[in-house]
Amino acid sequence: MKLAYITEYDVLDKTSWSRNHQGLCAAGNYIGHQLTEQDVSIDYIGALAKKYKIITRAKWSIYRNIYKKDYYRSYEPLISKNYARQIEQKLKQSNASIALCPENIVPIAYVECKQPLVLWTDATLSSLIKFYRHMENLCDENIKNIYKMEASALHRCDLIMYTSEWAAQTAIKTYGIDSCKVKVIPWGANIECNRTLDDIHTIIKAKKPSPCKLLFIGVDWVRKGGDTALEVVKELNENRLDSTESTCIH
Repeated sequence: MKLAYITEYDVLDKTSWSRNHQGLCAAGNYIGHQLTEQDVSIDYIGALAKKYKIITRAKWSIYRNIYKKDYYRSYEPLISKNYARQIEQKLKQSNASIALCPENIVPIAYVECKQPLVLWTDATLSSLIKFYRHMENLCDENIKNIYKMEASALHRCDLIMYTSEWAAQTAIKTYGIDSCKVKVIPWGANIECNRTLDDIHTIIKAKKPSPCKLLFIGVDWVRKGGDTALEVVKELNENRLDSTESTCIH
């Protein structure tokens, strides 16, 4: 089987990934790698060319300076439709049997192709409005477009995979998606490790009961609950369980 692997960014070039999307890009990279390990042939479609910069920069300036609102080019139908044309041209040259997007709905909101279209993501974009800090002050145009583009993408997809039941149910309830084409399949860890299961059992047996060592891994300290992790350590120490915390900004 061959997959057309659709992403806005270049999955294979880690130096090109935006710092604000490291988690998403890393997930796409690891998924692609694991699929290849399972003898799945992949046609990588991305990075996509970013056009209409004059228009989107003008809108960004107007919203930021006049309306004091945030505007993002990603939630612009003009951009998504251009992405769709780029993807469609590449799909015509591919003999892939399935088109898979492991990102979000932006690249595929308006894609028309002969291949079954599959989305594998962690949440609906609409559920992130006022949840992510960078989406707390979105302009009304962006918000309206997110709902329009997401509805278009989800109804076009033949299969939609979310990483949690919460995300799946959000899509079904918000957009009236047929639950039969929505599945819950986690991405898994995007951390490389060469330890065997026997190695892990040996390490666990060798651990001492104290101190209790906690490891916090994340990029966004606030959104990922870093403050909660710190409070847990404080509570453990106050209850006479010697505890320490290490932080890894991954």
